[in-house]
Amino acid sequence: MENDEAYKLLVSPRWLGAVDTSGAEPVIPDIPGAASERCAEARDMRLGEVQMGERALIVGAGLMGIKTADSLIGKGRTVTVVEEMDHSTVLPLTSHGYYLHGLLRKCGKLLLETIVKEVTGKGTILIGRDREWEIEADTVVWAVESRPKIKVRGAADRAGDDVELLVTPSSPEGFWRRYTRDTRLP
Repeated sequence: MENDEAYKLLVSPRWLGAVDTSGAEPVIPDIPGAASERCAEARDMRLGEVQMGERALIVGAGLMGIKTADSLIGKGRTVTVVEEMDHSTVLPLTSHGYYLHGLLRKCGKLLLETIVKEVTGKGTILIGRDREWEIEADTVVWAVESRPKIKVRGAADRAGDDVELLVTPSSPEGFWRRYTRDTRLP
């Protein structure tokens, strides 16, 4: 019945409409070389707007990073994914994660607790647990977090509109869980 409740809430007269805030820009770290021609955003690479080299370093092991790795491995590229956390947010326990992590282990590299210090002329300088090293990469792909291009909540507040922020609800149930955790029903 949770689905029915979420649907009722979504179509209730309380809401005037929905705002799609999918327009976003990546939060690329301010490091030397990050804006060089050899660097690309994952969304541009996925849309085919970037000419990829044979060796790619993907920064970020979230869904976009792992899916980007899958796409590049499928095109015969050598792929290394770096993630500053000690785990990928794409869990290998799910069928999708199991497939993607397995492919990456077989055909690429996943370096956890690793950050990019600098993008150089022939690759990147990485910092890991207790070492610093350089790897060769023709292309550095930023698959990092994004921020909205416009401040939707601030604009709505200034206009006097009631706004609820949702973080990627994948279903009415996801919306319902998020909504009921943060507020009470009217």
